[in-house]
Amino acid sequence: MKFSNLGLASEIQEALNVCGYTEMTPVQEQAIVPARRGKDLLVNAQTGTGKTAAFSLPIIQQILDVPKARIPNNPRALILTPTRELAEQLANAIGNYTQFCDITVTALYGGVKMGGQSAKLKQGVDILISTPGRLMEHISLSNVTLAHAEFVVLDEADRMLDMGFIADVQNLLIQTPKNRQTLLFSATSSAAVNELSHKVLRNHSEIRVTKINTTADTVSHVMYPVEESRKVDLFKSLLKEKNWFQVLV
Repeated sequence: MKFSNLGLASEIQEALNVCGYTEMTPVQEQAIVPARRGKDLLVNAQTGTGKTAAFSLPIIQQILDVPKARIPNNPRALILTPTRELAEQLANAIGNYTQFCDITVTALYGGVKMGGQSAKLKQGVDILISTPGRLMEHISLSNVTLAHAEFVVLDEADRMLDMGFIADVQNLLIQTPKNRQTLLFSATSSAAVNELSHKVLRNHSEIRVTKINTTADTVSHVMYPVEESRKVDLFKSLLKEKNWFQVLV
């Protein structure tokens, strides 16, 4: 199915054209329409399946459908993600999707000074991306409030559970409106993820996108054509070059 069939705002469609997006991935096909209608979702989809667009495009469209003046320190949408790297990736991707829209996107994460982040929050932010810990810090300093957050996304929820962020996540969700739309995305399905979904989602639908007979995303494949007699020399060179510490031959 093509993105052009979704009837998205012209600003969004123009951005997708610039990004080279034409055909939707399976998770996008299944998630975008119900999410755009305001449905809470539990989605199992691995990294690399197009899930960022699957949850961000419906939110961007809904923000455009109901334009509102920005309120300083009050984001309309909140996306929680476990690491700084993921927060930066999301900000870059969503920034591309909103490049022709009057929608502001800001990412909060540790390892940088709070001042620049607080200044952006004071100017007003539509879509806020953050790691749980850094968002808690900003809230404690009254730099941001979640009282007007209409949309909440828990990205990589299974990783946030594994990293011990669940208490912070639940604390943050308590501070959002009860009538918010919540989208929970997880690469894996587990009892903990299912328990969390029943706590934070309302009358939700479940979407499962699995890749059959494929290697895990954490594994990469590389092939080195080499003569039989030079295998050992190549292996020694790779050990030295790659600085591997754990190797199975």
